[in-house]
Amino acid sequence: MATELPSDIDCRRLLRNGGLLTGAISGERFERIGGIFRPCGAAQVHVQLSRDEQGQMALNGSFVAPLQAQCQRCLEWMELEVSGDIELDVVPAAHSAEDEQENLLRTVDGRLQIVEFVEDEVLLACPMIPLHAAKNCRGEEVKAASPPTPPTRQPFAGLGDLLGESNDDFE
Repeated sequence: MATELPSDIDCRRLLRNGGLLTGAISGERFERIGGIFRPCGAAQVHVQLSRDEQGQMALNGSFVAPLQAQCQRCLEWMELEVSGDIELDVVPAAHSAEDEQENLLRTVDGRLQIVEFVEDEVLLACPMIPLHAAKNCRGEEVKAASPPTPPTRQPFAGLGDLLGESNDDFE
C-alpha cells in the first residue's frame, strides 16, 4: 500500500532528499471533485522534483485516480480511471506575471500544495461528457426501443418549383 502524502511539501527539503515523491492521496481529501464525478479510491502519484542548470525547479511525473462518473446518456454511475503526465515549472508565488505560462506551478514560501495540485490535475483529466461504451449503456437500449420518429412534414417543399415556373411566364 502506498504512503499517504501530506497536504503540502517543502520543495527545498524534497530536493535535498533526492526529489522523488511517491504515494497516495485518498479521495476524501479532494474537496472540489463533485457533481457528475466522485472519487472512489486513492489517487496514486509519482513525481520527481529537479533543478535545471539555471536553478529553475521542474516537476515531472504522473498520476492515476479512480473515479465514478455519471454517464450522460443513461445517467447511471460507472467506474472511470483518469490518469495523466505532469510536466510543470515550479516558481515562487511572487514570480512576475510577465513570463506567464500555462505550465507553471506556484509555491508559497517554498511549499507545494500537493493535494490541491493533484486535484487540479485530476479535474483536468476528467472527460467533458462521460459516457459508457455504447454496448454497455442502458441509454442505447432506450434509444433502440423508442418508436421511430415520423417523417418531418415540409408544407412549402414544392414552393420553389412553383416560383420557378411562374417566373418563366413574366420574362
